[in-house]
Amino acid sequence: MTYQEHILAAETFLQGEKLLSELGMTMLAAEAVWGAVIQVLDAVNHQLGSRHTNNNQERQLIIAYLESKYGFDNLIDDFKNVINRLHNHFYTGRLSDMDAYLSTKAGVHFVNLMIELAKREDAGS
Repeated sequence: MTYQEHILAAETFLQGEKLLSELGMTMLAAEAVWGAVIQVLDAVNHQLGSRHTNNNQERQLIIAYLESKYGFDNLIDDFKNVINRLHNHFYTGRLSDMDAYLSTKAGVHFVNLMIELAKREDAGS
């Protein structure tokens, strides 16, 4: 996939999250957010000269780079929350409806911020 295809996939997954959440399918919605995270980080990785991330350690390095470059302090924590709450919810279903809602909302916010940072990277900021 290209940079642009990864961004489009991330945005598509966010649209899927919204639809799935509206249908009460919180476990699938949670995994759609996780998929969006993977896609947007792969987009950034394209801009840094690699093709795909292979594991969460590599993903955290990309996030640390973005934190440092753009002056953020909590992006890795936000990433870990997506993994530990949303990605795990897909497998376990352990989040309450309210926790799933709040975690998904935070995850969507994180993905949108990552898309914005990916676009800055693409523009050469």
